[in-house]
Amino acid sequence: MQIVEAITDARVLDHSGRPAYELRTGERYVLYDDEAHHGMAGGALRAIGPLDSMLPHYRGRDVEEPRFVLPFIGRLGDALVAAACLAALRDRIPNCRIDVAVGRATRQLWEIIDLPITLQSHPLPADELGRYSHYLSLEGVESIPDGGARRLADVFSHCMHTPLPRRPAPLITPSFDVNAWLPSESNHPSVGIALGPAENPRTYPIELVLQLAQLLIRRGVLVVLLGQAEEVGGELPTDSPRMINLVGRTERVASLAGVVASLDMVVGPDSFLMHLAAAVNTPFLALFTSTNPVLAGDYSMVWAVSPSLECSPCGVATGACPLGHGHCVAPYHSDLRPTRLCRLILSRLRTTSRGFAFAPTTVSAD
Repeated sequence: MQIVEAITDARVLDHSGRPAYELRTGERYVLYDDEAHHGMAGGALRAIGPLDSMLPHYRGRDVEEPRFVLPFIGRLGDALVAAACLAALRDRIPNCRIDVAVGRATRQLWEIIDLPITLQSHPLPADELGRYSHYLSLEGVESIPDGGARRLADVFSHCMHTPLPRRPAPLITPSFDVNAWLPSESNHPSVGIALGPAENPRTYPIELVLQLAQLLIRRGVLVVLLGQAEEVGGELPTDSPRMINLVGRTERVASLAGVVASLDMVVGPDSFLMHLAAAVNTPFLALFTSTNPVLAGDYSMVWAVSPSLECSPCGVATGACPLGHGHCVAPYHSDLRPTRLCRLILSRLRTTSRGFAFAPTTVSAD
């Protein structure tokens, strides 16, 4: 990490083109190397020196008066993994103080993480470093050997030198009664299906989502569609007695967490929702295509299915297939067909202690 000085006032955009943070002329800030190099190349910043010259990087040793700061610039799923590592650090050092410097994109999630942490704004002004004894860093996440085939919690804890977390970070979630959509006399399960960005190699195509939804509905399952409206391509159905379309209707992370906590199960790709479901103790069937199913190993509530392809997983999380054929990009592979997923979901729901009633309709054979 670098200490930098802003040469001019600048507004920095995130990966989606939205404002992430602002820099003011003459002010000094703490930035990750990639952020600093980008700003220096654009002529907005000049380097002062590495962060280590002003504050030591925590290396996992016992320290007196432990006061840590984590500059965080990851995405929502990364935030939950990082928070689990911070919870493990507090278990080891109960009297430590932890501040997290966060941007606009993840602040609302950090606000419902149930840990005694203090939120600061990213980037952290360099003149505030005197508050802390050590900094925590995620700088080396991308350079961990075989990082794409290791559990995220393992990689994150390795970079921050925290103990390996044994459980997800707890969340404060609002109550949400999904059963209000069901007939009062019913005892049927509710299953959420997550829709991801169109053309993403991890996304389950909408036409397959709707096939899976109809198979579940025929068995008496309430289906709840989840996702961000601006990302999902294609026509989605309106609400019906057995299908609730919440795409674009849970923009607040707290609201989404409340919905997920109320469901009996969620199905979706390797995504933020997988981490969120684990944090609120909701079973999650994770559909892995290009990314490695080992990533589901962080959570006991998550189980993974993936296509039996020699090239899968390739590790590509966004963009086009590196081999040019895209056999798993739109996962029509037989291992991920809706009929098979339906049977897996019903089988797992039957193992719960809630005694769900299923309609007698038979799911078609493969």
